[in-house]
Amino acid sequence: MRLGTMRNSLRKKFTRLRSDESGNVLILTAAALLPMLALIGSAVDISMAYMGRGKLQNACDSAVLAGRQAMVGTFFTDKARAEANKFFEFNYDEGTLRAQDLNFQVE
Repeated sequence: MRLGTMRNSLRKKFTRLRSDESGNVLILTAAALLPMLALIGSAVDISMAYMGRGKLQNACDSAVLAGRQAMVGTFFTDKARAEANKFFEFNYDEGTLRAQDLNFQVE
C-alpha cells in the first residue's frame, strides 16, 4: 500500500511540474547558449583565416610584380630577387596575423 501511495504522490508532482511552464525560457536560453558560442567562435576563426589568406595573396602578388619589373629582359637577377623580397616583407606583416616561420623564396 505504501508503494502505491508513493507512486501516486510522484505522479502528482510530475504532472504539476509538467504543467508549470515558468522558467522554460531560462532553460532554453541556457541550452542554446553553447551552440551559439561555438558558432560565433567558428565565424571569428574562419574570418581570420580568410583575412590572412587574402593578405598573403596580396603580398605574393605585389612581390611577383615588383620582381618582374626589376628583371632585366628574361633574366631573374639578384637585384630582382631582393626587390621581390623587399616588397613581400613590406606588404605582409607576420605579427598581426600571428604567422610563424614564414619563408618567402623567389625562384
